[in-house]
Amino acid sequence: MLLAAFSGLSVIANVAHALTYGDATEGSWQGLIGAVIAGMVPFAVFAATEQLSRVAVEDPISRRREKQAEAEWLAEQAERERKQLEVEAEREAARQEAELAREQHATNLEVVRAQRDALATKAAQAAEDGEQFALPRTPWLASVPDPETSEKTPPAPGGGKPKTAPADMDALVDFISGRTAQGEDTSGADLAAQFGFSDKTGRRRLAALRDSHPQIFTGGQ
Repeated sequence: MLLAAFSGLSVIANVAHALTYGDATEGSWQGLIGAVIAGMVPFAVFAATEQLSRVAVEDPISRRREKQAEAEWLAEQAERERKQLEVEAEREAARQEAELAREQHATNLEVVRAQRDALATKAAQAAEDGEQFALPRTPWLASVPDPETSEKTPPAPGGGKPKTAPADMDALVDFISGRTAQGEDTSGADLAAQFGFSDKTGRRRLAALRDSHPQIFTGGQ
């Protein structure tokens, strides 16, 4: 109120002074223009002073609100970035873990296949030679065929009865001794026909028995 009153008085004084100055000069219209301008100056000063007072009073509160809002926004932005980094890190870790698992699985599969092939080859060779070959009872070899159960003995020539398993040494000795007692010679083919292995294996077994048990070929004890 005091500021407005002083501003009004200033307007009146400025206008009166301008009119007085205008009457003293040549053109009266110049005095009117000067009076108007002089009257506007106190209003401009009053408006500026009022605005500055409002800014001075409201600015600290407004600045605190702005700073608080800015701090909250920065905190939210940092939280979003942190969560995004965590998600990306988890995805990268999962991708690397899956890749390592695939590589490990492929490596294990190659090793298992190589071991199974080697054991299957040994089992087939042992079955051909008339020997027994026991496979390790491990889960990864569950599907590898067991020569004692899966290998089929070919039918014996001449209608002889096929054998389901290779004969042991005692059976070979008894068979040859029986034929020798009947006056018959025994060949590798006879062993192959009786016990179900190949002629080659029969000849090899026969040669080994001639060295280790020569008496069964002569009828001696």
